[in-house]
Amino acid sequence: MFITSFGEQNITYKCCSNFLIHLYIPIFVLTQETKTAQVETKLRIQYSENDVKEWLKNSEYESYCPLIFEENPEPQVALELGHVLASHLAKNTNIDLPEAIKAYCAYIRDKTKIPLFVQLPQKAHRTWLTSENSFSTWCYIEQNLLDVIQEDLKKLPEHQNCDVEIGRLLVVLSMYSQLCRVSHLQAMLEFIASDQPIVAMGNSRLVELTVNNDRSVTKIRRTVMLSPYVSTLILVDRQYLQPRLKEILAQPRNQQRTAWQKCFNTYLKQIGVKSTLSLAQWLKALQQNVMLNSTPLIAGYISGQVLTEDLSINELLRLFEYEKLTTNLDSTEPESEIEIDDEQLHLSDILAMIQQLKGESRSSIWLKQLANNETNHYSVNLLTCFVRWLILRCDAEELSLQNRNMIHLHLAIVSAGILGFSEDLTKDSQIDEDVFQKWMELTQEHFPHRKHLAAWNRFRDFLIQLNDDRIKLHKRTAHQASAKVFSKNEVRQIVQILQSVESGVNDTALRLEIQRHFRLSAAMGVRRSETLHLRPLDIDEDMLRIRPYGEHQLKTLGSERVVPMNLLSQTIQKGLDDIYQNKKDSILMSDENSEHRPFFDQISQILKKATGDIDLSLHHLRHTFASAYTLKCLQTVVDFKALTIELPWLQTWMPSNEQFNTLVGNEGQVGQGIKAISRVLGHLHESTTLKHYIHILFLATYAYSMQQQQPNLHTAFFKRVMSRSNLFWHFQAIHQQNGNLKYELRDTIEKYVLKKRQSQRWVIYAQKRGNSTGKVIKHELFQKFEDIERYLISGQGQPRLDIESWKKALIMMANIPSGKRGSNIGRHPLSTQGKLARLPELLSAVDFNSAQEILERFDYLEQNQSETYNWLIKKWLYESNVTKVLMHFTAEDEPMLSILTEHQFFPIVMKHNKYDYFRIMSQQASLSAVRWVLAWLSVRYLVIRDHIRI
Repeated sequence: MFITSFGEQNITYKCCSNFLIHLYIPIFVLTQETKTAQVETKLRIQYSENDVKEWLKNSEYESYCPLIFEENPEPQVALELGHVLASHLAKNTNIDLPEAIKAYCAYIRDKTKIPLFVQLPQKAHRTWLTSENSFSTWCYIEQNLLDVIQEDLKKLPEHQNCDVEIGRLLVVLSMYSQLCRVSHLQAMLEFIASDQPIVAMGNSRLVELTVNNDRSVTKIRRTVMLSPYVSTLILVDRQYLQPRLKEILAQPRNQQRTAWQKCFNTYLKQIGVKSTLSLAQWLKALQQNVMLNSTPLIAGYISGQVLTEDLSINELLRLFEYEKLTTNLDSTEPESEIEIDDEQLHLSDILAMIQQLKGESRSSIWLKQLANNETNHYSVNLLTCFVRWLILRCDAEELSLQNRNMIHLHLAIVSAGILGFSEDLTKDSQIDEDVFQKWMELTQEHFPHRKHLAAWNRFRDFLIQLNDDRIKLHKRTAHQASAKVFSKNEVRQIVQILQSVESGVNDTALRLEIQRHFRLSAAMGVRRSETLHLRPLDIDEDMLRIRPYGEHQLKTLGSERVVPMNLLSQTIQKGLDDIYQNKKDSILMSDENSEHRPFFDQISQILKKATGDIDLSLHHLRHTFASAYTLKCLQTVVDFKALTIELPWLQTWMPSNEQFNTLVGNEGQVGQGIKAISRVLGHLHESTTLKHYIHILFLATYAYSMQQQQPNLHTAFFKRVMSRSNLFWHFQAIHQQNGNLKYELRDTIEKYVLKKRQSQRWVIYAQKRGNSTGKVIKHELFQKFEDIERYLISGQGQPRLDIESWKKALIMMANIPSGKRGSNIGRHPLSTQGKLARLPELLSAVDFNSAQEILERFDYLEQNQSETYNWLIKKWLYESNVTKVLMHFTAEDEPMLSILTEHQFFPIVMKHNKYDYFRIMSQQASLSAVRWVLAWLSVRYLVIRDHIRI
């Protein structure tokens, strides 16, 4: 490898040593690296063959061209010409150098068959994932197969035979949906053979698959977004293909793979391609092409090398504010409980004993030997019971060598995690999902993945069967990763609720703590135990240090780290600066709160209330952080603007350019973006981040596939659906109305097929969600009053332009006399609630809903009977008993009272037809809620009366 510098750009050339067997031509890979991180997605210039010809007309290249474009082309000369051409083009600032070199390589491959490739700048790859044989195969496909296949897909013929159509479908799914593993294709074909529906979510069409993976003993969820072409093909051909697919799927797995290969080759033969290319070779070549044109992270995802759980369709529906679909959850019969004796051993004795017992096959000897050793160490006792449980599960008098090795390995893996944990395990310790995950993370890099996962799955099953109240673990399911994230709108709603008594928290100081905790977790992706123990001295200029101290220990050694403060908003940074200046003991702690109080239950309830999802937790903020920043990493190699019509929230969901550059910086440019994200999250290795925290790679994969040119629907399907003239008429009608041709024509064909074949069950249309999550829509005035109140108490939020007018109105109300002779007490008692002003009595959390209802009724009165409304507010200001919520009425007030009674706003009860002090609200109304609403409506009235702008 050698590097040639061209001004501000460095071009690195790699030459792979593999040779094409039949041509003896080496495979070259040309890569580019740049010095600065460019986050904005720029429009790429597409260069044609004519452009390359014009460049090569330069006299500098005369000595190279004859050696390249002759009968026996010289690959080394082609590579050297790439050097010279890149050096020359780099001087022209109007040239998109990566795309220009890419066009040059394509020209060389087309004219000379030399497999020269270029890899564009990438932000999110960890290693150079190349396969030299796959390069060769892709070069062959590009030169001999690709054009023929694309021509066939542009104008689909009438149905010929099922094997040909299945072969065509395999090609389409692998090319346009990036299903580039046989197991992934198998799962999609199983879906098509069934009657499961495609989910229509706005303009998106989605399928949820459960796929096998060679690197995992459990299955993984893959969510597939279908392009208009792919979803239309599946819908049009589904009924025709189902019988043959069911026939193949009923066969053993090895015979199924043989059948898929036969269908693939039958299709190639049908379109006139004479090739013995295998389906596996085709898929490997597509994986290599994806890596070259996007990023190895996406290539690793589609090839099954990156293990990550996708967001479910129901999760996407929640994020899009659609109603969730009703699904049948898998249920399993509870396993029988087991009794565990109290025999205890020393750990070193356990491992040594099991090593010695591997030569003994009788299970009775194993159990007897385990029972003869005792110790007082609780961790060892638990591990001993685990070994005995494994032996009993074998249910055999003679243990096979495989079982003995399995028991020894499981013990080694689990004991390494438990004893490597920073907290000692005692009889009183609680084992929950967080603790269990910590154990797994400590060992995952030291053992083979499949064996590691199998050991911890067995240990989970063992703990659950103990039937101990201190064990808070869920039963193992097919999807162990909790693939959930928050939307930006949900985060805003949660912050809004946390600022209000709507949160259910009366104490303003505690509400402030909860807000700080949530904001730090959302902005930095830190664990809840880490934010809880942050101190002002952990703020080191522009960095926040997360470190152990005293009795506070971190989850793993990798948890000690620094996080950039610039990830936080200016408002949060200012609040932390104030804390630092005041030298408080804790970042979360407020002035009024001298010691930590538990609040995670409150946060949990608020999250569920705001999102309507009972499974969301504070920990999913870390998933959101990791997924959003990873998607931003991929933005330079995948154009997400192509998904705007389907995923309008995607651009705003990702972090800002400033936040991204602060976190990733130059590391993202050299392919270390995932490592940077992993370090900020405090993970020992990035594989933890990828597997458990990143759930959006299917979105990046779909964005990549949408960048590829796919056939037009009106020319592709006219022989299979409608008629040519009818389909073209719909095309013209959509075009004349400036509609989106791809999506609207797909919808037209979709409706036609469902109606004609009466197969409505094959597509299910998600419905937009109303206010079904239980969220209370806060009244505009309520929000305004709370914002003013919060600012005057703690200085939180942006001050209103007329805040001084509200302060003045509060003073005016406080100075209104009570009317009692010889009393200097005001009619409206105000107390000092904050540093900036005296305020009315604060609203209790339990009175939130009551205050909402009262405020809405007053607002309605003001809109429809403004004179009556103003009269009532003046009554409250000057003729009321605020403490008892009473107003003084006389006979002169009867006209106004009759209006109130007529509209049934305020049930006023008069005794003996005499007017006196009466309550204006029903007995069921909260008095404190009435006082709070009327107090702030009165302040607002004084502001308006004095002609001060609100």
